[in-house]
Amino acid sequence: MPFHILITLSGVIILYGLYFGPTLDASYPGSDTSRSDIQTEINGISFGEQTGELSEVPIASLDAMAAEAEAIWGGESISGIYINGPTDVGGKVLLYKSLDKQVSSNDRRISFDPFTGEIQGEPKTTAGYETQQWVSGMHMIFFNHWVLRWLYFIGGAAGCVMIATGYIYWMEIRRKKYKTNKWPGVRIVEGFAVWGVMGLMTGTAAFFAVNRIVQPGNWIWNGIPKPFIEVLVFYLVWLAALFHGWIRGKAAWGEQAWWLGALCVAAVSLNWITTGDHLGASLLKGDLAIAGMDAMLLVTAGISITAARKIGAVRRAARTLEAKKLSRAIPAPAE
Repeated sequence: MPFHILITLSGVIILYGLYFGPTLDASYPGSDTSRSDIQTEINGISFGEQTGELSEVPIASLDAMAAEAEAIWGGESISGIYINGPTDVGGKVLLYKSLDKQVSSNDRRISFDPFTGEIQGEPKTTAGYETQQWVSGMHMIFFNHWVLRWLYFIGGAAGCVMIATGYIYWMEIRRKKYKTNKWPGVRIVEGFAVWGVMGLMTGTAAFFAVNRIVQPGNWIWNGIPKPFIEVLVFYLVWLAALFHGWIRGKAAWGEQAWWLGALCVAAVSLNWITTGDHLGASLLKGDLAIAGMDAMLLVTAGISITAARKIGAVRRAARTLEAKKLSRAIPAPAE
């Protein structure tokens, strides 16, 4: 419960701009860049406005800027460099501090003049912002702590199991009563249960599979942004799972488990086909992120296929038992 409370509350705190959007807009009226104004006030660094005037001076040494930033951070490494307006007189270079060794997701940006290499400013954050960033770091777990990452994974999986079993428990204790009274409630809730449990997973697996189909590495595919295609496929598969759950009822659990297993295997196979990086190759190269992704997809496929087979066996056994009871209840014909 503490884990689920932390994740839920921190999610609200992270997305304050979404949940409290009207409040923020009212506090910074009359500006299309109100959210930028908020960020500038919070952390003291803005991206600035480009002037449109081209600079005749080349960009200064990024290595020198990186060395100066690392010295300021006490030897901590850099996670990224953002160059805003590399040829504009009003441009700037932002260097971001690595989050590997801190809980807070505040990346301590340092701004440099891209042409002189001089520091323009460091964040001067408020206590409220630091608190929000610490909560964000606890939610996102950017820091490098593999034990805690796996505990988060287990806690998240436990939450999914809790939701799924809660659905099933609610339905099973009411199924016979609703069936006798001809009430449609169980079937409706079952459709939503399948949609919320199996549908989310099948939609996510479809997202991963289409990510490999739509030319990996390209942002635009046939004039359509790749993220749009991925998200569209996710929602279409998720919506199909809802209607399938309403139509098939209890049978939908096992059938969508087969879908999930097939899509997970497809995602791994498509990654191999499009990039040449199968699980063995990723392990040999030491690319643990890709290897871990493939491994978890294959484990998920194995679990879902096993579950689908067990669900099918239980349903067949139940139908056989029901048929035997029915045959015993029907009197034998008189000779």
